[in-house]
Amino acid sequence: MTRKALAKHQSTIVMLYYIGIDILEKEDVIVYREKEHDLLRSIRNGNFLDDNNQTTQEFFELVNELDKCFDYAKKNTSLPETPDYKAIEDFRKEINAKVIVEK
Repeated sequence: MTRKALAKHQSTIVMLYYIGIDILEKEDVIVYREKEHDLLRSIRNGNFLDDNNQTTQEFFELVNELDKCFDYAKKNTSLPETPDYKAIEDFRKEINAKVIVEK
C-alpha cells in the first residue's frame, strides 16, 4: 500500500470513530468534522507514519483512546437495541412514492 493510501486509510478510520461516537451520543450523523479537521488533515498528510511507512505508536494510542470512547458511548447510548423496522419500511415507501410521482 502506498504512503498516501495508508495515510488516507488511517484518516478514514479516525473519522469513522468520531462519526460513530456522535451517532451514539448525539443521535446525529456529523460528517463534516470541524473540531477534528486539523487532526484528520495531519493524519491524511502522513504525520502518523514513520520514515518506513509504518504506523506510529502515537496513532495506535489515538485509536485505542477513540475505541474506549466508542465503547463507553455504546454502553450509554439512548438509542434502542434494535431498529424500528416498520418505521424504516414506511419511510422507504414514502421516498419511493415521491420518486415515482416526480418522474
